[in-house]
Amino acid sequence: MFAQVLHNSVYSFTAVALVFLLAIAAGAALAALLLPRVPAARLAAVALAVAGAGTVGGYWAFVRLTGGLDYVGMTSNMAEYVGRILALAAVTAGPTAFAAAAVLPALWQAWGAVNDPARPLGRLASANGAGGAVGALVAGFVVVPLLGVRAGFLLAALSFVLLAGLVQAASPRWRALEAALLLALVVANPERAPLTRLRAANETLRATLEGPSGIVTVVDSPEDVQLRLDTFYTLGGSASAANERRQGLIPLLLHPDPRRVAFIGLATGVTASAAPALGVRDTTVVELVPEIATAARAYFATWNDRLLERDDVHLVVDDGRRFLSAGDGRFDVIVSDLFIPWHTGTSSLYAREMYAAAARRLEPGGLFCQWLPLYQLTREEFDVIVRTFLDVFPSATLWRADFYADRPVVGLVGLSTPRTLDVGRVGDRVRALPSGTHDAMVSSPRALAMLYAGDLTAAAELFAHAPLNTDDRPVIEFLAPRLTRMSRAGDKDWFTGESLDAFYAVLDSWPGSTTAVLSDSVDLADARRAGWRSSAMRSPPHGTTIARHRRTRRRFASWSPTSSRAPRRPMRRCRSSTRRRR
Repeated sequence: MFAQVLHNSVYSFTAVALVFLLAIAAGAALAALLLPRVPAARLAAVALAVAGAGTVGGYWAFVRLTGGLDYVGMTSNMAEYVGRILALAAVTAGPTAFAAAAVLPALWQAWGAVNDPARPLGRLASANGAGGAVGALVAGFVVVPLLGVRAGFLLAALSFVLLAGLVQAASPRWRALEAALLLALVVANPERAPLTRLRAANETLRATLEGPSGIVTVVDSPEDVQLRLDTFYTLGGSASAANERRQGLIPLLLHPDPRRVAFIGLATGVTASAAPALGVRDTTVVELVPEIATAARAYFATWNDRLLERDDVHLVVDDGRRFLSAGDGRFDVIVSDLFIPWHTGTSSLYAREMYAAAARRLEPGGLFCQWLPLYQLTREEFDVIVRTFLDVFPSATLWRADFYADRPVVGLVGLSTPRTLDVGRVGDRVRALPSGTHDAMVSSPRALAMLYAGDLTAAAELFAHAPLNTDDRPVIEFLAPRLTRMSRAGDKDWFTGESLDAFYAVLDSWPGSTTAVLSDSVDLADARRAGWRSSAMRSPPHGTTIARHRRTRRRFASWSPTSSRAPRRPMRRCRSSTRRRR
């Protein structure tokens, strides 16, 4: 449930875990103080009863304190944000953890033999360890998928109270108290509370799928059908189908003849549907969350051309990183989807080891494409990712997926050796696309050339100052959440608008950056420059003056390739939107 309202970084999860561990320690310490004065069996029974009440009460408190599962964003800084999470966890999850922690010490006291304490202590400790392991597995992989989160809370609460009755000796007074508590839990059924939150009044919930990896929802609005994970993480939708499909078309068109391709991340399935549309013989799609695959098959078949029903498409429910590392099959093209950089664990998808695993799975002449949401990255994080990418791929280029000023998406395309775009082949393949997949932005070689931003390998000196993101030094894992100011009030200093425009200007003027992929055709060169102009002519971000926009352009443009490092933007605390897109 915390994943429904937090930005789910390593810091937010650590804060929740910290409260849980401190509550367990405090509960056990209190039990040690009370046991000389309170009968052990009675203490265990009371602790179980309190834990049962706290389980249901904590859920209702969670809903109330979050304003009906509204997004808990930053209002000032990281310390304030973590403090709010600690307080929320202490009030909602703390009481149950605190009470439950007193049970094991009380049972040790009740069943421990004076002359031979080792045997009962060992049995209880082993039962406690086994129960913790089995309970975690059953909760995540049985209770949540079959019953749901809220019914799981109710089941756990009822189990606590029933166990309390078994521990405490039967008495009329205790039986009456137990019955009253059971009735109260049923009346306060958590299933009457919300599980997710809609963002607008005109949205309706079409479907909800619960699993160990999160809560997947399909949401209808007047102009869109969206797929979401954990309430605020939008994976895609019908209104953005053209943009999503383009993220599959671009890397596939850059390869002269892709026969086997892999997509890391399914989402709605629209991106991967570009492969069958281009006549690719074998397509593999890797998705971590099985409920996402279920939703894509059932609710987005209209937009993904029934991708998962095709014989030439293979769905693999697995971690994308593990799939690339453990397998031995090779692909002509591998496309890695957009991933929120500050989510815990996502840093590994931008790590050097991830890119090395992808490079090993490429056929000779194959390419790997990593899409990046610049509206969720600062320039510092972008530099880290590009620096890591260049450390693996000898040839790397940058491509735009769109011309949005406030929500741009770009792709890093890596090859083992440079290759010039086969203009004639691209034109033939585009003309052969089904009419339903027509996209004006990739409708011809000239249109594709407009999306070419430059050669990152030639401009590698721009990123030489940035550290590598590796498994043993996950820079993005800890950097991205600290740079993220996810407040409800406005915009963060993302790598968009004026900053991105200035970067494009430097990349455009870099020696050798514009001719690595495109031929010497004047026609294509003009198209590429028109693409850069289209980005540069976009309006600066809200609240940015034209004069300040031009000053930033001049600051980047004045830096020469011989400088020791790229100019660094001053960090400033800005506001940020809570809308996200995968």
